[in-house]
Amino acid sequence: MLTIIAEERKLLGRKNDLLRKEGWVPAVLYGEKLKTQSLQVKAREIAVAYRQAGSSGLVSLVLGGGEKAKSYLCLIHQVQRDPLNSSLVHVDFYHPSMKKKVTAEISLVFEGVSPAVKEKGGVLAKEQLSLEVKGLVTELPKEIKVDLTKLMEIHDKILFQDLTVGKNIEILGDPATVLVSVTSPRAVEEELEQPVEEPGEVEVEGEEEQEAEGEKEEKEEKEDKDGKEKEKKAGKEDKSSK
Repeated sequence: MLTIIAEERKLLGRKNDLLRKEGWVPAVLYGEKLKTQSLQVKAREIAVAYRQAGSSGLVSLVLGGGEKAKSYLCLIHQVQRDPLNSSLVHVDFYHPSMKKKVTAEISLVFEGVSPAVKEKGGVLAKEQLSLEVKGLVTELPKEIKVDLTKLMEIHDKILFQDLTVGKNIEILGDPATVLVSVTSPRAVEEELEQPVEEPGEVEVEGEEEQEAEGEKEEKEEKEDKDGKEKEKKAGKEDKSSK
């Protein structure tokens, strides 16, 4: 299991920009019978951990050091990225109950080569890149594999109901939903133009209040930046009027 070292965060609001410049990412920890805590984690460390664990894999979040160190099993529940460079700007860690089921969006991994594509010139059309499941956090898969070698003929399809997952994992949604299919070459352009939903985050019932901390900080940072811009603009107007 991946381990992430975190420290208590004392800088809030617009001061979080100072943390980011020093290589930290602001974060919050909340969960089952746990008071919300403001933390900071190393940007490089959390980026690597998120690539490996995703939003459905448990990680060990360690707070403090020495004998006073505390460890929490967590999901990297929600991440916020910079729209320009995609770097992480805020992370939510969720400490779940080991006895309650959660809903998660799991990525699909397509394996093998379809004979209908290789031998008959068909075009592979991936209708879904992820699917929603429900289960205990200790049993959530990081990914679900889809065997493309089962697509023997043009117009063959693989549906939700054709997938194999853990016996304690429930696939949510219509069992007849198409995950991937093989179409004729003439339908290539039409198939490529169809939008595909991206994987989401783990959803936990009753989490709205717990997520408020991270959203509040993001709002405060935006208001602070807007205020600074208005002050600069007002200063320029005063100088021009003189």
